[in-house]
Amino acid sequence: EKVVADAAAPERAAAKADAAAQVKADKEVAAAAAAEVKSQSEAVKAEAAAAQKEAKAKTQAEAAARAEEGRAERTAAAAAKTAQQDAGKAQRLAEKVVADAAAPERAAAKADAAAQVKADKEVAAAAAAEVKSQSEAVKAEAAAAQKEAKAKTQAEAAARAEEGRAERTAAAAAKTAQQDAGKAQRLAEKVVAD
Repeated sequence: EKVVADAAAPERAAAKADAAAQVKADKEVAAAAAAEVKSQSEAVKAEAAAAQKEAKAKTQAEAAARAEEGRAERTAAAAAKTAQQDAGKAQRLAEKVVADAAAPERAAAKADAAAQVKADKEVAAAAAAEVKSQSEAVKAEAAAAQKEAKAKTQAEAAARAEEGRAERTAAAAAKTAQQDAGKAQRLAEKVVAD
């Protein structure tokens, strides 16, 4: 309010000066008229009119000054509101710029995560295939060992049969073959489980 009043002071001073000059001129005119007609009554009337005009000019000057102060206050309030709105817009714009700048980083992180998941799946699939291949190889080795044991047992049984111990040798060989086959089977299962 003080700044507004100080800003309006020169205009009020100028208005007062103009009013004073006008009043002085009116007084001079009235004095000249009074001197010219040499009528004390007319001089009094002229002075009264000048006084009335001075009061009117003073009232008009004050009204103009008050109107100017009101306009200045409204202008300052509007400027403050505009500045606040501009600050809000700038804040929102800055937040949007920050969000847009972070978007590529988020997209890159998602892409890296997807690539890592895909790589992990491929590694797991390769490991499963390798385990399956090893399991099949172990099964084949166990089958070959079982077949070899069976052939060996049959050959030994035949040899012992030729020597006259066919029945006992066959029973023992069959038992041994069964045990070997069981051991081979359990070994194969253990290898597959490992």
